[in-house]
Amino acid sequence: MKSIRSSSPSEGGDTLRWPTEGSGNKSNAGGDNVGAAPIRRAAGVGLRAVGYAVTRGPMRKRMVQIAFGSAIAVLLVVGTLAYRSILVSNEGSGWVEHTHEVLENLEASQFAMETIAGSVRGFVLTGDETYLKRYQASLLSLTQHEAAVRSLTVDNAEQQRRMTDLETLTAERVQRAKRNIGLRREQGLAATADIIRRGSGQQATSDFKAIVSQMQNEELRLLAIRNTTASQQFGMTKAILFVGTGLGLLITGAAFWCVQRDISRRELAEKALHDSAQHDILTGLPNRMLLSDRIGRAIVLSQRHGTKVAVLFLDLDGFKHVNDSLGHSIGDKLLQSVAKRLEGCVRASDTVSRQGGDEFVVLLSEVQQAEDVAISARRILEAVATDHPIDAHNLHVTTSIGMSVYPDDGADAETLIKNADIAMYQAKENGRQSYQFFEPAMNVRAMERQFIEAGLRRALERHEFEVHYQPKVDLRTGRITGAEALIRWTHPVRGPISPVQFIPVAEECGLILPIGAWVLREACNQARAWADAGLPAVTMAVNVSAMEFRDEKFLEGVFAILSETGMDPRKLELELTESVLMKRAESTARILQSLRESGVRVAVDDFGTGYSSLSYLRKFPVDALKIDSSFIRQLSTDGDDTTIVTAVIGMARSLNLRVVAEGVETREQLAFLRAHQCDDAQGHYFSPPVLPGQFAKLVRTGLPNHVSFQRPVLAVEAKAGRDLSKRLVAG
Repeated sequence: MKSIRSSSPSEGGDTLRWPTEGSGNKSNAGGDNVGAAPIRRAAGVGLRAVGYAVTRGPMRKRMVQIAFGSAIAVLLVVGTLAYRSILVSNEGSGWVEHTHEVLENLEASQFAMETIAGSVRGFVLTGDETYLKRYQASLLSLTQHEAAVRSLTVDNAEQQRRMTDLETLTAERVQRAKRNIGLRREQGLAATADIIRRGSGQQATSDFKAIVSQMQNEELRLLAIRNTTASQQFGMTKAILFVGTGLGLLITGAAFWCVQRDISRRELAEKALHDSAQHDILTGLPNRMLLSDRIGRAIVLSQRHGTKVAVLFLDLDGFKHVNDSLGHSIGDKLLQSVAKRLEGCVRASDTVSRQGGDEFVVLLSEVQQAEDVAISARRILEAVATDHPIDAHNLHVTTSIGMSVYPDDGADAETLIKNADIAMYQAKENGRQSYQFFEPAMNVRAMERQFIEAGLRRALERHEFEVHYQPKVDLRTGRITGAEALIRWTHPVRGPISPVQFIPVAEECGLILPIGAWVLREACNQARAWADAGLPAVTMAVNVSAMEFRDEKFLEGVFAILSETGMDPRKLELELTESVLMKRAESTARILQSLRESGVRVAVDDFGTGYSSLSYLRKFPVDALKIDSSFIRQLSTDGDDTTIVTAVIGMARSLNLRVVAEGVETREQLAFLRAHQCDDAQGHYFSPPVLPGQFAKLVRTGLPNHVSFQRPVLAVEAKAGRDLSKRLVAG
């Protein structure tokens, strides 16, 4: 067999190339290889295969398009006219209602004027005050109706002029009525009878009635004109609607008939397009469906020839950064560049496939031995890692490769791809830009991770978590001054599961956000419960993961829980690792400052295992350093770690930071820490993490008998610690 490598044309190898216009794809022992031509070219090849069906009758196709376009245009016109007809009808109805409203108000005004005249006459003749009440009501009604008529006829200048005359007559009539009423009251009937007999008031009423009649006639005339116009427009629109609808249906029917005649030809064309759908649109590489088919064929051939089949699963390292910083357009071009590089690394009988995102799968058919697969993997690593010149950028990405081999790692395409994917994740864990063969133990780890993730998704709602509390001891007084909240998980089937196992999984799948919020709430509630029970106040320490700290609602969540539980913020201490603090320094400083202003303390957890930078300790508002337990465990054996612990304590004191030692397990370690004036400590020497009731008992009764903090012993312990330190350094 041929060596699994990319041969240049001069070497006579059959290297994969992007096909040029008019070139086809050659088949070989690996099956009908389509290569990685762009999807548009693959579709073109398929369409040429059914060219007779697609290219025959272009005139008919054009006619069908014109027919459909015409039908749509006619229907749009019909719809527009229908809408216009509705508007005309609504406008006509509106004018009818408008005219009736004007006529009603005019009639009401005339009636009110007549009532005013009658009421004044009745009062003059009888002196009955009841007539005056009727007069006042009619006067109010007349004023309202005249205002309504003026408002309704505001767009008619002639009617507005008549309204002015009406209002003038009304004012004169009201003035005369007031004078008659006053004369009747002051001088009696005789003084006003002569005025009434002269009938000057009747003339004003008649003039008023005449103007009202003119206005009514004008409104009726305008209504007749509007009705006539609306009827003509409606009739014309209705005729056009009938004709247009019929024409549209006729054209649509003709177009449908033409389409039916070409249905068989269109089905052939659609089949060609279906074949092209087996490729990735962006890169033109075979997609998952075609890859599975190719693997199946390769397996059949390997069984016949006694060879192997290898599947390589690739995931780009650093692609997300390119996408986020330079945009998806540059990211797409980078994927196309990677696809070309991968093509150049394999034979024509092999297949390069894109699975989606930044994942690729390479199928190596007819492999003789595993070393051939490793050679191909190293070639791919080198090709992908070479700079990719895209636009004005020289982009650098690497890849991690997982590999599975038939028949050792699977008997079908799905299993081989899955196991290669598992191996790829192991390659990433090993440091990226590397390759890893699948091993059965990886499958066990993958199943274990899946089991833990599935259990975590139900653990909160099933109340499977609980919080234990480890005492934090003041090394000067021996009193318990704080507690660290530590989550514990008891699985209903497997029992207790270590945080070392489930916390990383929770961080990877995002479940650490709800779990972390639950732990913080439980710890704050417990601290409040201890305070309410009369226990001495202790500081509650809670660990915060990187994902929690970077969540945009982190501060809002912390403050909400403090408010909800009623816990004193000054008694809460959040523990963050050095790596969390060092990412995005500016936003980190703002968050820490907000916590400090609210009273919440911040401690740097696992200090000494990360950056251990004096500059960030000066920059960030932190309150305490926690020396990692790995340094404390080595105090009795390693002089270097003794020096490190001493240096950390000294540095913290110079910065006015508290120092907490984690993992204290022996009396010698305690003596050393006390001798070097470490502030606080925690570890199994004092107490393991315990349930809330046990912690409360420790606070009340004190530490176990083997832990002694009596003052006479302090000097001895200090001397023992100093002697131990000198002995280790000297050794």
